[in-house]
Amino acid sequence: MEVPAALYGTQKEVSARVRGMLKQVQTGEPLDVAVGEERLDPAKAGAMIVLQGRSRLISQVPTIHIYEPLYEIGLANLEEKLSNEVMERVFEQALSLPWAVLSLIARANNYWFYPERRHRPFWEKVLKFWASFDAVGPLYTFGGSEMKDLWSVPNNAHYVAIHLGVPEEVVQQPLPPAGLAALAEMTRRPS
Repeated sequence: MEVPAALYGTQKEVSARVRGMLKQVQTGEPLDVAVGEERLDPAKAGAMIVLQGRSRLISQVPTIHIYEPLYEIGLANLEEKLSNEVMERVFEQALSLPWAVLSLIARANNYWFYPERRHRPFWEKVLKFWASFDAVGPLYTFGGSEMKDLWSVPNNAHYVAIHLGVPEEVVQQPLPPAGLAALAEMTRRPS
């Protein structure tokens, strides 16, 4: 899995880069183009992938702030600087980009899951891309220096899985031997 290189750095560096792309997104530039073409492989770089959002504990440590583009776009929408139409367009674009689906998984981006009609399309993309997210190994953090595998870090895949019918006690456990496929079956059962 590769992520935009622009998302790697200290919190201050990445935030400045991402804020610079907001105008591009607002004027219709695709999300993937707005964040830049250069890519980084987190596994090769050994870089932590931050899912919680802005954390003072690691703000000065170069990390991958995967949540940042969609977080800034969500903030701009809340501040009425970006329209709901732009939000819908960006959400649709995000679902086609593995790194952006990972950005949506980040707990910092829970804002994107209202309305609930976004749950199923998001979940389907999580299932599609999960193997690549998991393959980077225990590089994920919720804002501290401890790195874990993706399922072990609080994230929006947990939230959506519960809302699609996976029992909360199942989500709070390590993934079963069948992996995410076992949970996917639970989301397909009638309520």
